[in-house]
Amino acid sequence: APFAYLPKYDVIAYNPTNPYIEYYDMDYVMVHELTHKMDILQYHSWENEAFNKAIELSRKKVYDNFEEIQKLFWDGGKYEMDAALSDIMSALTNNKMKLAYGHKEWGKIANEEQMEIFANISSMDILNKKYDEPIRSALSILFEAYKGVVD
Repeated sequence: APFAYLPKYDVIAYNPTNPYIEYYDMDYVMVHELTHKMDILQYHSWENEAFNKAIELSRKKVYDNFEEIQKLFWDGGKYEMDAALSDIMSALTNNKMKLAYGHKEWGKIANEEQMEIFANISSMDILNKKYDEPIRSALSILFEAYKGVVD
């Protein structure tokens, strides 16, 4: 991984040998990793029933519009290089969607899906990212549930 919050040491670490590190938006990286810290120390998104339900409902919405959404991530697509959105789609589809960013494998770390989705929704919110349909529709319930966790 190019970046990670390490709770044991309470640091945000980076891997200087990662060949893609130079392509990351550092504002996004910082917000994303700080949100992991807040989630682990305070919010515990994975324990929030409404947030977990929102993940499942959003997953269904993504699959209901899979082809339309997938096109937005193809070469030259509007969201091809959107790391936060790609990571969320990677989690929601368990890597069934072809994306520039995401995790190679989901479920190796406890609560990984919830924590990654939470950190990405948070970074999208804090960095004031705006999305068109069908993304807005598919993720609206996640944004609502995220607000319920942090408010």
